[in-house]
Amino acid sequence: MSVNLHGTHSDDFAPSIRSRGNLISLNDSDILKITRVYHCDGLVLCLTENYTRLVLWNPYTGQTRRICAELRSAKNSGYLYNHALGYDKSTYKVLRVLDVTTDWDVEFDNFGLSLKGNTYWYATDKESREDVPGFLLCFDFTTERFGPCLPLPFESYSEDVVTLSSVRDEQLAVLYQNYDTDEMEIWVTTKIEPNAMSWSKFLAVDMNPLTGFGFYSGGSFLIDEEKRAVVVFDVSETNCNTAYFIGVNGYFREVDLGTITTGKEMVFPHAFSYVPSSVLFESGSDEKR
Repeated sequence: MSVNLHGTHSDDFAPSIRSRGNLISLNDSDILKITRVYHCDGLVLCLTENYTRLVLWNPYTGQTRRICAELRSAKNSGYLYNHALGYDKSTYKVLRVLDVTTDWDVEFDNFGLSLKGNTYWYATDKESREDVPGFLLCFDFTTERFGPCLPLPFESYSEDVVTLSSVRDEQLAVLYQNYDTDEMEIWVTTKIEPNAMSWSKFLAVDMNPLTGFGFYSGGSFLIDEEKRAVVVFDVSETNCNTAYFIGVNGYFREVDLGTITTGKEMVFPHAFSYVPSSVLFESGSDEKR
């Protein structure tokens, strides 16, 4: 879809959303049901319903590459696996986060954010989720290692909303909403590395008088620097997928995106900014990984 935050006239701030196209079958001989998507550098990694087939897709060129990814054992549920797409200096790579023993925990509905080849997640301490503030965790695709815990510019806990986004594929952005007050903050990095970062506050809004409730699914979001505004994709109180346009001086509008009626599980909207990529890779049938 295309999102317009600028209106049709120079003095008009009337945001709108237009559908640009629908994903049908990825040029496959059989129709694939896509349950989750991950984005990096103009490429999209699609996770299918049975969690054993991945599809790497370049929407700009139309190329696809199918990958078989067997579950670790029969008792493992692919539903619990997290994935990421990134790259080192010469190669794109897929990470499947298995049921390994760690000191940290990443929720399944946390998609993570790929930026400059690496992927970042909001994580919590596995043993002390209620007492230790959350932090960022980075997987470096060059070293193929997780980095140290990176502090956030606020203290957040398990019931708070924390969601990641990017700005022009150059900066990391984070949305934080306090569970008790519904106050929302948007922060943007001024420095970002796998083991260090610094932050600047972009926007702060009290959402309680605007919606009367907090974001339900975590709220994926996009930033408009010129308008100093954000558009947050979430689910409304009436279970409709909704885009909330939020700006300075109390600006607020919402656009109904309709209700998801297919699938066995509740589906939440997940948005990321996309810039076409000319990256080419060999299309082919399933490869085992």
